[in-house]
Amino acid sequence: MGFPSGVREVIREERVSYGDYECRALVGGEGPPELVLLHGYSFTSEVWDEVGLLGRLDSSKVPFLALDMPYGMKSECSKRTRDMELNMGFLEGVLEKRGRSPGEVVFLGASLGGHVALRMAAQWGARGLILIGPVGVDDPELQKGQRRLSGIPTLIIYGDRDPIVPREDMEKLRSLLGEGAQLVIYEGAGHPAYLYEKERFTREVLDFLRQRGIAR
Repeated sequence: MGFPSGVREVIREERVSYGDYECRALVGGEGPPELVLLHGYSFTSEVWDEVGLLGRLDSSKVPFLALDMPYGMKSECSKRTRDMELNMGFLEGVLEKRGRSPGEVVFLGASLGGHVALRMAAQWGARGLILIGPVGVDDPELQKGQRRLSGIPTLIIYGDRDPIVPREDMEKLRSLLGEGAQLVIYEGAGHPAYLYEKERFTREVLDFLRQRGIAR
């Protein structure tokens, strides 16, 4: 991985397990995680290092957990599955082992990772959500969990050249989430919008976390 000089020592690569699944995780900070990062289907936890986010989280004293998830086509996991319930169960179990319930953390998720974050928040709540082009916003489970989702502080990031998720879906999601949701458009960006404006993305993530009292 491409950790900057001095960061490798404080960001740890670990194996985390729950049930039938064991996956790689990148871990930073002391104590239980405040931020949980969920990659898209075609990526792994390393993508958050590639955009420069992990080093900035560490320097801002944010305890984080960036997971390879069983749904990922490239994830370093003992087994893979696209089954949503199994992925959510794995994530809940990993968090429990680290002294957190899903409702106590901020979830950052891109694409399929954003959908997992939404499903987790719909079931257990969340301290906050940062979503980049989340898929599956018409999932009935999100409608069922609207009461928990409504009012969760949420930053939705969307690339206006996204060929996978229509902008109308992001407008629907903002309406579902209510007044606590903000939709930010990255002009000229595709589906993984954070790859197109890395500095802006990192800055906006840290600003969101500072507003929650998590980042310094």
